[in-house]
Amino acid sequence: MKSKKPLLALDTATNTATVSVLDMETESVLAHKDAPVRTHGKALATLILETLEMAETAPMDLTGVGCGAGPGSFTGIRIGLATAKGICLPNNIPLAMISSLDALACRIAEDYQATVTESSKTNPHCLRSDSRLESNLISPCLDARRGEVFISLVRMINPFNPQKILPPQALAPSDAVHAIIQAAEACDLIFESAFRADSKIKVQRILEDPIASLSAEKKELFVFTEAEPWPSSVAIGKMAIRKIKAGKNDDPATAQPIYLRPSDAEKNFKVNLSPGS
Repeated sequence: MKSKKPLLALDTATNTATVSVLDMETESVLAHKDAPVRTHGKALATLILETLEMAETAPMDLTGVGCGAGPGSFTGIRIGLATAKGICLPNNIPLAMISSLDALACRIAEDYQATVTESSKTNPHCLRSDSRLESNLISPCLDARRGEVFISLVRMINPFNPQKILPPQALAPSDAVHAIIQAAEACDLIFESAFRADSKIKVQRILEDPIASLSAEKKELFVFTEAEPWPSSVAIGKMAIRKIKAGKNDDPATAQPIYLRPSDAEKNFKVNLSPGS
C-alpha cells in the first residue's frame, strides 16, 4: 500500500549499500534492499530507484530522508550524503543524519534480542538478569583499515534509542578494547554485562589478540553476535523519523559526514604542500 508520508533511508559506510523506504506515521517498512557494491557511485542511484519503485513512491513524494553519516568508507559516505542532499535540497525535503555506528548497534541489538527470545522458547530458565537488552552495552565496530577500527559504546534504552557511553572513535585494536573497558567502568557497569560487537567481518579477528591478553574476568565481557556486518538502513529510517518529528533535522546545505580522521587524499595533499616537498 502506498504511503502518504514516505521516508527514504540509506547508508553507504561499508561495501554494502543499504536502502529502505518507511512510512513516517507508522514506522513500518515499505521496501528494503541491500546490495554489495564495488563503487557506490555506480550502484546507489539504481538501488534507490528500485527500492522506491517497490514502495510505489516517487522521489518527489518523499517527506523525509535519513542518511548514514559514517564513520566508514570516505568515498562511500560522501556519495551517500551527496545523493541525500541532491534529493532534499531541490524538493525542500527534511534531512536527518544518523551515525552509521548507531545503526549497526541497532542491528546488533535486534540480533541479540532474537537470539535471547529463541533460546527462551527451548529453555525458559536461560534468561539471566543481564539478558535484558538495556542491561547490556553494545560496541558496534567497523574495520577502519590502516590497522584501526571505528568503535563506539552504547546502551540501548529501547531498540532504536542508543545512549552513547563512548563516542565514535578510530583506534588501534588494543586501544579500542581498553577504551571500551574504561568507559564501562566509568559508568559503574557490573561485569556480568557483556559487550557485543559484530562478528561477520574481520573486526572479530582484529580484536582477538588484544582480548586474549585480558584477564579471564574481563575477557568474558566480549560477546560477538552474528549480526549482518553493515549498518541497518531500517534503523536509520526509524531514528530519522523520530529526529525529524522532534524538529532536530539537519540542514541539507551544511550537513557533514562523521569522518573521525583525514582521508589518505587529504594527508597526501598536506604533505605536498609542506615546506621542502
